[in-house]
Amino acid sequence: MVRTQLRGSPSETAAPLTIEERGQLLQALRLPRGLYSAARAAQLSGVPERTVYHWARHEVLTPDHVLERPKSWSYRDLVYLRLTAFLRSHDVDLCDSTALVSRLRAEFSLSAENIQTEVSAASGGYALGPTMEVDELSGQTAFETMVAYVGTFDILAPLEEKVTRRLWGPNLIRPSTRTSMSPWVMSGEPVVRNSRIPTASLHALHEDRQLSAGDIVALYPTISLEDVSDAIDLEARLRSAA
Repeated sequence: MVRTQLRGSPSETAAPLTIEERGQLLQALRLPRGLYSAARAAQLSGVPERTVYHWARHEVLTPDHVLERPKSWSYRDLVYLRLTAFLRSHDVDLCDSTALVSRLRAEFSLSAENIQTEVSAASGGYALGPTMEVDELSGQTAFETMVAYVGTFDILAPLEEKVTRRLWGPNLIRPSTRTSMSPWVMSGEPVVRNSRIPTASLHALHEDRQLSAGDIVALYPTISLEDVSDAIDLEARLRSAA
């Protein structure tokens, strides 16, 4: 059986979301919130930008803000990009991947209660829920198909915990030690925790204007040197992984 592998050391692996954080993410899946360019959606979802564009162009995953010029992706689109990548990496048919994402989007839009958030993937099929009672494509029972399953994707879990092959993406609520992310704050951009200071802004000051962490703290006295360093490191990893 093929097993998914954690990327990075244990210290780099995101901790599970708390009950409160899972509730926050469930709420975020109900309506389109947050606004990201294709490049930023790629960085935060862990899906290559060319794939993000390709899926939008061919209606595999149509972004919530498709009518924007240029088109933009929502916070929940990041989650569904990851789910689609997970299914495709385990050879689930593209049409079936698209159908499942459309179904989940519709169900979460109506209610977040009693909706299965785990998807188990096998070569050519998938099943909703942790019990895998029936494969929705083949109709086989879990006993008949369990041996073929190669991974489980929890829609509410950080991508680092259930890695899709070759992809990395940050925890969409706690991207790093000193940062946070919410679709209700700064259009969903990662920010220094307990602030509205985007990590991308700090990275730009450092890379484009060549300011040191100390210089940046002088501009933003409410944050620390550690905050700035962590934000810059996060943005560097996002850009290197895209």
